Formats: sequence, structure tokens, C-alpha cells
Amino acid sequence: MLTTIFFVIVFALSTNVSAQDNMKRWSKEFPITIDDFKGLPSEVETRYPKGVFNDIPAAYLATSISFETRYATNYWEVSVMNEMDRNLSFVNDTTVKYWLQHEQIHFNINEVYARKIRRAVEILQKRNERNIDAYNKVIDLKLNKLDSV
Repeated sequence: MLTTIFFVIVFALSTNVSAQDNMKRWSKEFPITIDDFKGLPSEVETRYPKGVFNDIPAAYLATSISFETRYATNYWEVSVMNEMDRNLSFVNDTTVKYWLQHEQIHFNINEVYARKIRRAVEILQKRNERNIDAYNKVIDLKLNKLDSV
């Protein structure tokens, strides 16, 4: 019985870790490398509606700003992560250093907006804001500005 419980816990942890292996958080110390681009260009046609890409791009970086929230004693704790999805990101020509640098710039721009969101959240936390709608409003405003870039 104890062995079965241990196996289930280990399996659950390893499944969760492997599901997250495809995500890479932005880091100044660990910029993206060519090995981070594990996606296939052919998947672009199947994952996105027609018209999103006229042709398959030379490089594509799939990024997201994600959030984890938890209510603490007097405020909401909000973690803001800027991540790339390795399995959806690709570079067609791995010999061209330009594409790696180009996609790093996109990742850096995303990090700028993630930091803006973190600062806005910190202001709400210092005010001991308890209304989750206030956090959602600030986050939505910042993300809408990112969408317009």
C-alpha cells in the first residue's frame, strides 16, 4: 500500500515536471538558445487559423505571460511569469544567428510588459487591495498595451 502511494506521488510529480519542460521562463542569465526551439514549422499551419501566416515564417517564438494567484492575509499574491513554449517555437534555419537574436528581442519585450504588470500588482498589494477585480483590471490594461505593440 505504501509503495503504491509512493509510486502515485512520484508519477504525479514526474508528469507535472515533464509537462512543464516545454516552458522556459525569461532569464537574463539564461537567454534562449537554438536548442529551445523544438517546434516544427509545419505545425504552424495546423495550429493557427488560415490567414494568420501567409507563409511559414523563418522563425517563431511562442510566448505567454501567465499568472498564479493566491490570497494571503491582507492581499492577493500574484506571480507573473514570462515564458516561451519550446514545443511551439521554431527556427527554420538554425545556421542564421540573426533569428536567435531577433526572437530574444521579442522575448525581452514580453519581459518588459511582465515587469510592468508586476509593478502594478505591487502597488495594489501595498494598498492591501482585496478585490481581485482590481488586479484583473490592471493586468488586462497592461496586456492590451502589449497586444497593440
